Amino acid sequence: MFCRFRCGVLFTCVFLMSPGDGWSNNHPLSRSEYDEAADTTYFDLVVTLDWTPGAQDLNQYLPDIFHEASRRIHNATEGRHQLRTIYVYPDDIGKEMCDLYFQDEAGRANAAASAFGTPGGRIRLFTTNPSGQLQNASTLGRTVGHEFGHYVYGLRDEYQEPTDQFDEFTGMPHSTDIACDCFMGNYVLNGQGEFCIFTNHSTETAQERIFGRSCWATLVTDPQDDPPLASETAGRVRVRYLDLMFPSAEPITQPGGDDSVFIQFQEKPGVQMITLVDLSGSMNQDSKLTFAKSGANVLSSLTHLGDAVGIIGFNDETTDVAMPPVGIFEDPPHPAVESPLLTLTAEGLTAIGEALKRAYLFHVNSIILSAEGIVPNADPNRPRAVILLSDGLNTAGEDPREWITPYAQAGINVYSVAIGNDADTDLLFDLASQTGGAVFFATEATYIPTLYGMLEEEVSANDTLVDNADDTADGKAAEPVVVRAWPVDDTVKEITFLVSWAVEDNFDVVLIDPDGNAIRPGDLTEEKGFFVGMDLTAIYRIRNPRPGKWALRSEWIKQGGPGLLRYHVQARADIHLRAESPNPRILYPQPIHIMATLTKDLPIAAATVVATVTMPGGARADIPLNDEGKLVDALPFDGIYSGAFDGYDLGKDGFYEVTVRATNPTGRAFETDGGGTHVSAKASAIDRDRAARRLEGDFQRARTFYVRVSGIRSDDHSSDRLRAAVYPSDNTPVWGRIEVPGDVDYFKVDLPSKAICNIRTSQLNAVMDTLIQLYDPKGRVVRRDDNRGGGKSSWIRWKTRRGGAYYVKVAHTDARRGVGSYVLQVKGDPDPDPLPEVPTVEELNTAARALLADFAGFDVDQDGGLSFGEAIDAYLNLDSDLFDLMDADANDSLSGAELEAYQAGGEGEGEGEGEGEGEGEGEGEGEGEVPIACHVGSASNAGGSMGDAVLFVSFLLLAVFSHGSRRTA
Repeated sequence: MFCRFRCGVLFTCVFLMSPGDGWSNNHPLSRSEYDEAADTTYFDLVVTLDWTPGAQDLNQYLPDIFHEASRRIHNATEGRHQLRTIYVYPDDIGKEMCDLYFQDEAGRANAAASAFGTPGGRIRLFTTNPSGQLQNASTLGRTVGHEFGHYVYGLRDEYQEPTDQFDEFTGMPHSTDIACDCFMGNYVLNGQGEFCIFTNHSTETAQERIFGRSCWATLVTDPQDDPPLASETAGRVRVRYLDLMFPSAEPITQPGGDDSVFIQFQEKPGVQMITLVDLSGSMNQDSKLTFAKSGANVLSSLTHLGDAVGIIGFNDETTDVAMPPVGIFEDPPHPAVESPLLTLTAEGLTAIGEALKRAYLFHVNSIILSAEGIVPNADPNRPRAVILLSDGLNTAGEDPREWITPYAQAGINVYSVAIGNDADTDLLFDLASQTGGAVFFATEATYIPTLYGMLEEEVSANDTLVDNADDTADGKAAEPVVVRAWPVDDTVKEITFLVSWAVEDNFDVVLIDPDGNAIRPGDLTEEKGFFVGMDLTAIYRIRNPRPGKWALRSEWIKQGGPGLLRYHVQARADIHLRAESPNPRILYPQPIHIMATLTKDLPIAAATVVATVTMPGGARADIPLNDEGKLVDALPFDGIYSGAFDGYDLGKDGFYEVTVRATNPTGRAFETDGGGTHVSAKASAIDRDRAARRLEGDFQRARTFYVRVSGIRSDDHSSDRLRAAVYPSDNTPVWGRIEVPGDVDYFKVDLPSKAICNIRTSQLNAVMDTLIQLYDPKGRVVRRDDNRGGGKSSWIRWKTRRGGAYYVKVAHTDARRGVGSYVLQVKGDPDPDPLPEVPTVEELNTAARALLADFAGFDVDQDGGLSFGEAIDAYLNLDSDLFDLMDADANDSLSGAELEAYQAGGEGEGEGEGEGEGEGEGEGEGEGEVPIACHVGSASNAGGSMGDAVLFVSFLLLAVFSHGSRRTA
């Protein structure tokens, strides 16, 4: 079969009103660059307008907006960051790749968090506010600066939402919030241009709920130290800019600094593609070169006006320029590459590096062939791609990997096509994944023509339509006639049907419209579309198709039985589906995170989105992707659908196929300009507008990508403490998986003496519920936790008394049935205020006996007295190991036998069953601690020495009271 891998970059928490209809920041012009001389980081942004700008727009309106935004960004970052070049595209051109989509209509500005340089979001700006008031350039400039805080830095809002519609969602402003007077607060009203610090930060805002700290404190903190709420969702990762330093005084409050911003207007760009065809001798086998030529003809036939297509054949003797990039100046295009392709023959060795070098020179010099001849420097900002087709290893010339960096820096995407089983898939994968392209696999050469159709879709950002069959790639029938149908909705502006077959087969292909009428090639006029017929392929392109079911009727016209057909149907449409995994290479047991965005003019929420994962062994699993703010999804109803797969076929590394399908069978989907936008009975004017954006009809879109998974084994981490996995010394989070019921994972971690140790699990899948235990260097259990980390996550906070090798045990709370994946992070930081050494139980016993000798018979009123742990802290001013053991809720308490085993220095956890009867409460020490609930075991539970210790220490408390120590209600 053939398959495709779309390579992406990393995706975390999404902000308030999420993205647009494509992967943001795949555009080569979007970048940040640090200027050492100016000590400033400059940002170049790509802006798409949904209108044609006039002279006033380009000369005054847009410059005023972005000059104001640059001043605000410069001010908010204490002069460290500002805008530099704004590339402006008109008429929705490139909106799938822009940083900012600017619409000439009413709406509420929004942005995806931490989306700059990663897939999954952008800034959305509107000329008119939701109340219908036209906004001036100054207000829009402040708005851009505020959204920049979300989009680039990942900060959250510091204002109050006047309605209750967002109250249930942590990352949203709440109606009960206390607004902060800073740039992430009510910036339009108060005009403040600084980010808040701890002295003016509000603790009742979305920023506080997500990060637990002010904006500036977040900017200067390592993202690895973000709390679980900010880091649990699969996706975009907050980026720290190292040139941002915490201000030495109160942040400045007035805009200042250089506001020079250059507005670069971009004409409509075509796509410039160069195909590199392997001409080594092995390409003569199995008709590979024949199908490679056919595929190149398909690519040429699928181009649009403004595109440019070129071909270079290569082996170890030459890099033959069969055709420099030829501009497409007519519609429909003609397979102009057919004639030069006929002269290419296969012989010699494979020199991939030399071919990449030749294509690079064409691209960086923007050379195309026009009607007037060779044109250098023709639109250097147009998207550029190289399609590399090879069936073997690089056996001559320079190392192809040396061209990865130049291609990436120039914004040239490499799309690699691996033919057969001998291709260097690692090389082709690296070339594509590190330049923003995609990898395609053709196990048989016969798949190449259809594969080129999929490739053109990737380059041109079209969408795949879902057909009515389970397998959307191949068609095989017991009869010589095959009919396949595709539903076409009213948002489709152009549809292309591509069907191909093997050399020995021959088919008569007829297109049938929704009324059942057969469409022959001669029936098509230029306005309706065109037909291209080749030896192995037939292509129909229909413009403005009527909604309904369109079908291809393919009749095998040779005798002997039916053949094998391969289909690909793509559309230029207003509804777009994009699907990715943020990590193209997965090392077991990390799950495959799946993210999809569904958009029209605005993001589409409440659609039905399902990912089907096909494993190397052929098994399949369906993973519903949710947009309800659950599990790995960051925000509800923002048009970003998320899910995770970790049900690997144990023992089978390889490519895992992920096909994402989006449909609207119930008509529930609606366009949304933010998260949490259910329309209620108390709908506001904005809510009613959202209701008007409901998408009543069904639509069907599909995307497929592949993820490379390696290191799969039956047990990822040892179940034996003596062979525990060594936890990384740099505190890097580690993925783990409970593969089978009853499995446990052990980790060995070195912790310093007198350190504050935080042990957390996060990113649990839907069925995972962790239980963690901490062992000290002598192998004794000192703490355990179930759900203190939030939800089903666990969290232990422990002050080490001595340094050394500690052990962490991770298990599922349901040992009989529980399986699932998790992330473990262990951090041990020196205690900034170390406490005195903790006395032993024997020392406490001695002190108690001495005190009892002086205060025998003392009577204590129990009402309002200190709790057990609180009194000890008050008297001794220390946080004893003994009482830390009892610092937990009922799920965290140790049995009396466990306490006895720990104090006696015994190995293991202890198996005592009785629960203590006495219970007192007091406050735990340290940030994030829960109130202490001390479960004091009776003598029957705790046994001899521990019971005596508890008894004597209780008498010690009586003595404390008699000395007039503080009392706490």
